[in-house]
Amino acid sequence: MKIRIIALVFSLLLFTPITMIAQSEVDSLKSRIPQLAEDSTKVNSFIQLSSLLIDSSVEEASNYAEEALDLATKIDYVKGMAQAFKYIGLSHYYQNQYVEATLNYQKSLKQFEKSNDQIGISNILNNMGTVYSDQGDDEKALELYLRSLRIAEDLDDKMRICTVSLNIGLIYQKKSSSLNEAKEYYTIALDIANEIEYQLGIGYASVNLGEVYLELGQDSLALVHFEQSSEALQNSVAVSYVLLNIAKVYTKQKDFFEAKKVQERALSIAEVFGNKGFMAMAFTGLALEITTQPLNRSKLQWP
Repeated sequence: MKIRIIALVFSLLLFTPITMIAQSEVDSLKSRIPQLAEDSTKVNSFIQLSSLLIDSSVEEASNYAEEALDLATKIDYVKGMAQAFKYIGLSHYYQNQYVEATLNYQKSLKQFEKSNDQIGISNILNNMGTVYSDQGDDEKALELYLRSLRIAEDLDDKMRICTVSLNIGLIYQKKSSSLNEAKEYYTIALDIANEIEYQLGIGYASVNLGEVYLELGQDSLALVHFEQSSEALQNSVAVSYVLLNIAKVYTKQKDFFEAKKVQERALSIAEVFGNKGFMAMAFTGLALEITTQPLNRSKLQWP
């Protein structure tokens, strides 16, 4: 598993204070929308609701995006149609409905191109790349990512340069023969994330870069990057994944006691967020610790 950024909206559940703020905004928008005129402001409000709900309630997010699309089409609001199609596509992507996601992304791209919205074009090309990557078509994914990156570079859009570079790194990391290319793009992403103080970008780039160093046998550098990622992602469930990588380093160094402690922290965080995927990974790691660490014959107990 690797960490990727999609549409600058990544499905991480944040700690309660941030969640409460988002819910407050959702409630406020829902109460205001019925009083709005049938114009672009209402379309934008539907889209904003969809963006706020996409991580917690995909079906509801999709419904609001559909409402945005209906109204945007009725008033011929091109930008609204582009954004609506994007969030409809994103909702399908989150449900692993790749054909539907691609179709809606293509419609979104057509609208972004119609209005010459270069930021939107770069964004949607990146999203389309993730669909092809998840389906194993790395050649097509890389083509789309590079198109997205070129536009972002022309615009000097550092946020998108960071996110697309991260996703390009993921493609190269899949093969041991291209780990150096993965390292190059992750480093670009990390440098920019540090420059613009983008904590999620720092966290994602650092953990993926750490995995590359671990595969290259450079354990110390891997640990440095995992710890940097852990600090950047400390308020998200993703820190559980980072801790599991730190445990891998300790296990490789045969420091089983530290590995077990870190894995237990990862499990505890995953349980708080109810993330079953990370919980399963933590349980698997703990089980492996029991079977791989040396037996203490004097006490017949695990450290």
